[in-house]
Amino acid sequence: MNRIICFLTLAFTIAGPMPIQAKTPKWFKGTGNSVVEVTTFRNGVENGHTLGFFIDQDGSCVSDYTVFVGADSAITKSRDGIVRPVRLISSASNMYETVLFTVKPDKKLKPI
Repeated sequence: MNRIICFLTLAFTIAGPMPIQAKTPKWFKGTGNSVVEVTTFRNGVENGHTLGFFIDQDGSCVSDYTVFVGADSAITKSRDGIVRPVRLISSASNMYETVLFTVKPDKKLKPI
């Protein structure tokens, strides 16, 4: 997490002040439906919260690695209130601070 903050700070320092875009791009308008809140549990007690986003319609989701450490289960909750349990952690990287996991897909699932 510290590496990410350092990288973003350095990137914004080098880039300098940038003008704010007047119009939201078309591709950005539908992305809010792909973002979910991820909650992890350990022995039935909440272990952590973070955000994740769907990358395909098969239920694959990318999120932060740290909240999954020590957790025994997890759920996702969309902004529509749809709760989906995490079925499988496909890949996890401590080095890149990311987790790839899957949930049961449905027709309301919108990838980014």
